[in-house]
Amino acid sequence: MSRRIRNERLDSRTGRLKLVPRSEPYWRSIQQGRAIGYRRLSRGKAGTWIARDYDPMRTPARLQKSLGNADDLLDADGTGTFSFAQAQASAFEWFTTLT
Repeated sequence: MSRRIRNERLDSRTGRLKLVPRSEPYWRSIQQGRAIGYRRLSRGKAGTWIARDYDPMRTPARLQKSLGNADDLLDADGTGTFSFAQAQASAFEWFTTLT
């Protein structure tokens, strides 16, 4: 597994809650062609984590997977509600199934 990536906006609840709700996720690259995204659709609701993989040699070239809820409102449990670090670990697990 690659090292854990840090991001001020996504690492903490307070950082994520300051982000403007929008349909396009806030993406953070964690490996070449791979990223983790945070989508926040409305205030007062928890955001969701998304993993994205891009491989131009594959059809379709871009794959995405919803990982689960962010720990914006509830504490992370590692199964349905994830911290940024736990979401990264879950994304890396998914990436290994693609190769």
